[in-house]
Amino acid sequence: MDREKLVHQYFNEREKTTVEYYRYLTKPREYIPGLTLYMSELELLNAIRDSEVPAISDLAQKLSITHGAVSQTVTRLMKKGLVIREQNGNDRRFNNVSLTELGVQVSDIDKHIRNLLKQEVSKISAHLTEQDILMIMDSDRAMRKVLSVYDDIIKDIHKK
Repeated sequence: MDREKLVHQYFNEREKTTVEYYRYLTKPREYIPGLTLYMSELELLNAIRDSEVPAISDLAQKLSITHGAVSQTVTRLMKKGLVIREQNGNDRRFNNVSLTELGVQVSDIDKHIRNLLKQEVSKISAHLTEQDILMIMDSDRAMRKVLSVYDDIIKDIHKK
């Protein structure tokens, strides 16, 4: 197969993987009967658990998302009974967040699932050499580079 066709085939496979990953991130899952969560909610739940003093602003910085996004997700997690928000001192602008017992339980379930996933990844990738893994990482960097210029290409088209 010629190189150009092979590169095209790679990008097609990569697109399929990206779609699957998007589904993985955006699919609600039932971790406890009657309690569904999205991956973004779990990420925040775990970040709260792993933080010494989880202030909303610190969580936003840790997760590289906006303060507003953290605040909205905290509100959803509060409605689900997973976290509580406490005022930090006398300043109403600063809030700390902590897990409820149910929040700790869900976080424990997620950590267990992630450990099982790590085991599966190890099994699936056992045949890969260190060089293979480095090549995969390199291809991921190349894909990110391609995606980063996509908007630039569109802007250039509009200029013409």
